[in-house]
Amino acid sequence: MTNATFAQANESRLSAPAVRKALRVLDLVAADGGVGISEIARRTNLSKSTVHGLVGALLDEGALVAGDGGLALGPRLAALASSARDGRVLEAGQSAVTQLAEKTGETALFGRANGDSVTILARADGARTVTVSAPLGARVPLSARALADASVRPVRFQSGATASRPFAIDQGNYLAGIVGIAAAIVWQKVTYFIWTVSLDALHDDAGLQRLGAATADAAAGLLARLGEDRSSRVPERSES
Repeated sequence: MTNATFAQANESRLSAPAVRKALRVLDLVAADGGVGISEIARRTNLSKSTVHGLVGALLDEGALVAGDGGLALGPRLAALASSARDGRVLEAGQSAVTQLAEKTGETALFGRANGDSVTILARADGARTVTVSAPLGARVPLSARALADASVRPVRFQSGATASRPFAIDQGNYLAGIVGIAAAIVWQKVTYFIWTVSLDALHDDAGLQRLGAATADAAAGLLARLGEDRSSRVPERSES
């Protein structure tokens, strides 16, 4: 690419000042909700007519909403943020179960709690694929023992590290002859699960514990990759 082409691209990038101004307005509303047009104009050094036009467009697009207390961020931004979050979680979850399946040789699943069930979001088959009807989008009852028990004791951060790595085992209670091992995490107030399924007959107690540890490690790795959610931290003990 020539220097002239770079210059043209840069000129094109800088020729949309309205976008920059709109983002300044959104930043201000996000930092100090309830502001009005006059206050935005004063604090952004934009004219009232410019702010009025920007706010009108943002209101029309659902990026802002107006209430008795002033302007606030709108549902359009919440939807975009949710999509970005879900995309990030799905990518990280798929990577986690792929690595777990490769490590253990078992089928690994990743899902999100949805009311009284868990929706399967990602799946990876290991060398010992178990024929279980678990397509993407299918729902597994949260009452399935491994999931239910795991949800009670999710993997959490402790003092900045994933020190607690519990897991739960279901030996044939949900599906005869099938063992399920699950670990849960809570991120941004949503519960997610990583679990493995295998033939019960293939594992003794020690093998189940190793598979459980690997599943819990995968959940801890997923939580570390997503980043700490402070709302799910275990409070540090105070020294008495």
